[in-house]
Amino acid sequence: MERQFVSPIDRCQRRGVSMLEVIVSLVLVSTLLIVSMSSSANLIAWQNDRLLDPMSQRLAGYYLDELSMLPFEDPDGDARFGIESGENVGRAMDDVDDYHYWSQSPPTFRDGRAMERYDSWTVSITVSPAMLVDSLPFVTGDADDPLRLVEVTVRRTAEDLSRYRCLLSRDGQAIDSSQSRLRFQRLRLQFPDASSVDVVAPHRNRPTAF
Repeated sequence: MERQFVSPIDRCQRRGVSMLEVIVSLVLVSTLLIVSMSSSANLIAWQNDRLLDPMSQRLAGYYLDELSMLPFEDPDGDARFGIESGENVGRAMDDVDDYHYWSQSPPTFRDGRAMERYDSWTVSITVSPAMLVDSLPFVTGDADDPLRLVEVTVRRTAEDLSRYRCLLSRDGQAIDSSQSRLRFQRLRLQFPDASSVDVVAPHRNRPTAF
């Protein structure tokens, strides 16, 4: 019976190949783990964005509705642009311009009730006089102009920020806040080919003339 002799050099070579395989395997596994963890982090961030986006829309929509239901100009005849003395107490603003450079954190309803799940949020509002130029709104500094561009900024952190805008008109369709709580309206859009589509849109005062 012949006995095969294995030299020390062969043993070292075999050990080297085995160690190389282990190193390659570790590199591959580590790469897969990094890719998997990155994908999981991106998925979590995407899910958080999907969760926060409807919350920011709902919050901004409430304030846009609140402003849309107020008179375009001060009912008392005060021509001052911005909030008048004492109106910030208890949120007693009585016209759209009063919300210029106004902010609140955490946000509350107009009657002071807290908004659930918005404890860490901040709302900031600017109101700018505007007019139409070539069918597009153009911000001006003249308080006598017939339009107001309202911008509501909502944020949960310094990085998580969203802005929503609406255009209000002096001659728009006013909504009496004591009579209506309508938030959405159904519209039917007609097309030249006789087709139509039904949509649901936020209820704002719609300009009828400028």
